[in-house]
Amino acid sequence: LLCTIDIVIPTLTCLFGIAALAALTRRCYADGSSISWLFAIPLAGMLLDFGENWSIVGLLIRYPAPSPVLAGLEGLLSGLKVTAYGMVAALIVVLLVFNAVSRQHSLEVQQ
Repeated sequence: LLCTIDIVIPTLTCLFGIAALAALTRRCYADGSSISWLFAIPLAGMLLDFGENWSIVGLLIRYPAPSPVLAGLEGLLSGLKVTAYGMVAALIVVLLVFNAVSRQHSLEVQQ
């Protein structure tokens, strides 16, 4: 699956994360805020996912010989990947709520 799904899913996930964060932070750019560092989180998730996939390939190539260092690296990359993807999901939810509250506040001020 390495040549197909293990490349497509992390890439699409990264693109979705960047697009969602860009759409939800659009107003912040108008205010002059510099929050472009947020876009590094989906990119980090994708790179960690690729690293995890390659560590799994390394484990499979070495099988049946044990490789505790490579197994540890795979576990570390997997945990960091899940953390990065979770951060993106949490940011999207927080920004959705923030935008909804801001929009509601703007409507109340206009009335």
